[in-house]
Amino acid sequence: MSQAPANSETGRLRAKLDHERDKVRKLVDAKSRLLMDRAAWHAERGVLQRRLAVLQSQHHLLLADREHVESSGVPIRILVVGRVRKTIVEFLSTAVVTQDSTQGPFDLLVIPRPEKRDLDRIAREIPESVWSAVRMGQTRLILDGSSEGHVHRLVLEQFRLLAEQTGVPLRETIYLIQDRLAAQPSASVGRRFEVPLSVINYDYHLHKTLWPMLKHGEAVFREGYDHYLRAPRRGRRAFLSLNFSPRAHRVLLLARLLRDGLWNDGFISFGGFGAVSDEDIQAGQLAGRIDWRGFEAAQDEAAPWVSGLHRKGAILFGMPEVAGASGSARRLLRARGLHEYRRSWFSVVTETEMRADILRVTEKTLKPVLNFHPFAVLGNPGALRLIKSYGLQTFPELFDESYDDEEDTIRRFDLVYDQVRRLARMEEAELDRLEASVAEKVIFNAHWALTRLPRLFQATLLPAAIERMLPRRSFGPARAPLS
Repeated sequence: MSQAPANSETGRLRAKLDHERDKVRKLVDAKSRLLMDRAAWHAERGVLQRRLAVLQSQHHLLLADREHVESSGVPIRILVVGRVRKTIVEFLSTAVVTQDSTQGPFDLLVIPRPEKRDLDRIAREIPESVWSAVRMGQTRLILDGSSEGHVHRLVLEQFRLLAEQTGVPLRETIYLIQDRLAAQPSASVGRRFEVPLSVINYDYHLHKTLWPMLKHGEAVFREGYDHYLRAPRRGRRAFLSLNFSPRAHRVLLLARLLRDGLWNDGFISFGGFGAVSDEDIQAGQLAGRIDWRGFEAAQDEAAPWVSGLHRKGAILFGMPEVAGASGSARRLLRARGLHEYRRSWFSVVTETEMRADILRVTEKTLKPVLNFHPFAVLGNPGALRLIKSYGLQTFPELFDESYDDEEDTIRRFDLVYDQVRRLARMEEAELDRLEASVAEKVIFNAHWALTRLPRLFQATLLPAAIERMLPRRSFGPARAPLS
């Protein structure tokens, strides 16, 4: 009898504990659903931002095509602080370009590759007369990062100091960059770094690759088309993948090809890891020399295969292997007409980066286009949409292209690799059938890229970009000069 109250109290406490546990469990479940919904919202927001950026690129392209810039007959005068190479100025044939700051007045003051420059030193080297013209709206300051993929935080921090030194108007300075997301009104570039400069997109590497085709595009197409028709129908390898620098997504691709026994099913170039000591190899330190940001979860997966990849050395097409990783190797890896295109069925493009916060493509994606090859892209989300915005066609007949909207980098990589592995294991007869199904597309792409895109860049996109960069002469009151 004496135990009844104690048992009753224990039962009440247990019931209360169970009730509290249920409340906590429901709160945890609710928080988990909230986090999942938030992650899904962020992913969908990223997809929509990229689609908007591509649509705006197409809008700018259409406007440029319809509204050709009328020349006033007076050549644009440009002061370049440093080398003209790797700037938009490289493609201007009618402008007066100089590195002599005494030859003013100037329409544009261009600082090439600002991520590699000391802006504080430049601020003091440029004469006050030039900075005065910038402040008065007679000259526009251009930070030309058009050969780069993203806005550099260091540049923005230095630029703020430069603006304070010189009194240049922040909002009237232009950062020329490839990344479409940086130019979005919703992008956090200005807010994140609190530097409200203007952003204009320009694809330097695409223009540079296409520039020689202004004169030679038709001849190059005829030659390439003839090679395409005479390509062997049997004895090919499944794919071609060109890689040079050992970036994380490239190393992971090559490691998986080794792991899955698919190395000999493709033509694979790789620049190697450079000079590596035996001690590093034995200690398994090779994988640690790679920047795995964004691919941290894949480092342990790739590590066992990195030593085997290193033992293969530099694999470079179109030259003797002894060329190694020299400058000539880099140039030839950019070459258009490798024989390996004719001896393989499709390309696996490893773009410069795989990130979720950049939207651009480079000349790497143009290579298969110029060589009559269908392709999949290990690159940034939205890359395929951006490719199509230039009038080129992609290949959903061969690849499940849903990877283009995948925000998660590893998941996007896996989706592309699954397609590559599936096709690499196909019989030649099936690959031949698939190639025939996209023959019209690869011919169209090559002809478009060799004969139409060069003129689009040179005669439409370039003048439109320059027109947007020219001073509006309405900057407001002058500010104090550089002391």
